[in-house]
Amino acid sequence: RAYNTWLGKNGFYIELQTPKEGKIFEPIHTEVAGINHLCFYSPNLEVLFHEIKRIAPTCIVKPLYTVFSTALFKIKAPEGTIIEFRNNLSS
Repeated sequence: RAYNTWLGKNGFYIELQTPKEGKIFEPIHTEVAGINHLCFYSPNLEVLFHEIKRIAPTCIVKPLYTVFSTALFKIKAPEGTIIEFRNNLSS
């Protein structure tokens, strides 16, 4: 990405970023509104991953993986929202 940063206040963070190289963001659809991607911090990421895998295995779209020093995984809610869980908010 050409740009990626976090804005934080009182433990709440918003990530701002450009698309990955060679990709473009999809246009906003007027028939669909709302959050399309959100992230939660978990100090017990592996335990959380295995619990979600046990109760809703088909929701997992990206199993546990690491980017730099951060472990994360992603699930997809029935309405299409991507929900990310990570163990580190610094990267």
